[in-house]
Amino acid sequence: MEMLFDRDKSVISRHIKNIFKEGEFERSLIVAKNATVKNEGGREVEFYNLDMIISLGYRVNSKRATTFRVWATKVLKKYLINGYAFNQKRLE
Repeated sequence: MEMLFDRDKSVISRHIKNIFKEGEFERSLIVAKNATVKNEGGREVEFYNLDMIISLGYRVNSKRATTFRVWATKVLKKYLINGYAFNQKRLE
């Protein structure tokens, strides 16, 4: 997510910590832990679902995050106005 929003790991980690602290999400529903291979130190890596990515996108201050917010808001607005969503590729 550091690459997605063009921010340091410490910034992303702080926002994630605040998201959980504020009770926006329940950790067990948002995080999946996977063990890494031995040559990477054998540590667990946390993987976050789409809910966390969206929440971070609306908290992080960067040009990439702003681009994400514009896109996400456009998609949400279109969905709310039309009242439905469809998969264009599947319809073709």
